[in-house]
Amino acid sequence: MIPYITSYLRDSGNEVFLSAVALAFQGFSMPLGGLFVRKVGFRITAILSCSIQSLGIILTYWTIKAGLIAVIFTYSVMMAIGFGLAYSVVLQLAVMWFPHKRGLVVGLIVGGFGAGSLIFSPIQYAFINPENKKVNNITQFFDDPDLLDRIPYVFLLCGGIIVVIQTIGCILLRQKPERKSVSPEHVIVYIIPDRLLMYYCLVQVSIKFGATLVNDDYYLTIVATMSAIFNAGGRICWGLIVDKLSFKLSIYLMLGLWCFSQITFPFLSKVSSINTVKALYALWVALLFFSFSGTFVLMPTATSKIFKPINMSIVYGFVFSAFVSLPHSFDFFYSPLEASVVLFCPST
Repeated sequence: MIPYITSYLRDSGNEVFLSAVALAFQGFSMPLGGLFVRKVGFRITAILSCSIQSLGIILTYWTIKAGLIAVIFTYSVMMAIGFGLAYSVVLQLAVMWFPHKRGLVVGLIVGGFGAGSLIFSPIQYAFINPENKKVNNITQFFDDPDLLDRIPYVFLLCGGIIVVIQTIGCILLRQKPERKSVSPEHVIVYIIPDRLLMYYCLVQVSIKFGATLVNDDYYLTIVATMSAIFNAGGRICWGLIVDKLSFKLSIYLMLGLWCFSQITFPFLSKVSSINTVKALYALWVALLFFSFSGTFVLMPTATSKIFKPINMSIVYGFVFSAFVSLPHSFDFFYSPLEASVVLFCPST
């Protein structure tokens, strides 16, 4: 959605704030979700979370007409808070039901989250740009009046779909009955150096060439849809891998693939043939998303094993807050360059 939003706002160079602010508030709100669930229960926490998130999407229909700051509040802040409050809580409930298949269960859940763009990217493209209008080569914005007029309405469409999905999810949520539980007041969580390594595994910067090398919105939509398949499928695969192998071996494998794909990605710009660039770009994006997806499986699985499921929602919230720090120092460093190297956030 970011290319469409920036085209509507006619604001280039500041789109990085949409992702940076969203990740920051996700990191801040996830530990709060763990605290809320102990005070008011998981169902109220989930309903509150879903309401804030879907309301943020729907309100963007109006805020996009007001400007970037208003869009950041609804589409980044509200959505991120809604996402963060229930994210680790849902994972905690799931691993309590399947303590011996934590990796697979976490992989299936976050795989569903990763598959979101598999559903919404084609919907957004079909609704906003069914005729595959091209961006202006000079401004790098979409400038077709009919296309721009449809952009605000897509937030109502997507928001309505999400409300239906969230309602079904809240109805189906169940907590596993416990015979014995440890009082939260008697649980001590130690922060020691090897645990802090989980923070560094979440810190990343990668680069994107799609919008600058290939001026074809239809092709980029196909790549985005394909990336969602590898993002979702990768999370399930990493869940199976971490259940079979140790956490360290799994994380070494994931980071090795991740580093290779990011280091070699910039060299695609050296390829002269546009058809070859399209093929290699799709392949590298698939590899990036497959390797990146392991982060959201291995970290909560390890957190659950180390700190026990009862503490998972709070502790993993703090682990996820690593997104607040170092990555955004790179975001703000790169964005003013307006060169061929720009921010790439798989979550968007």
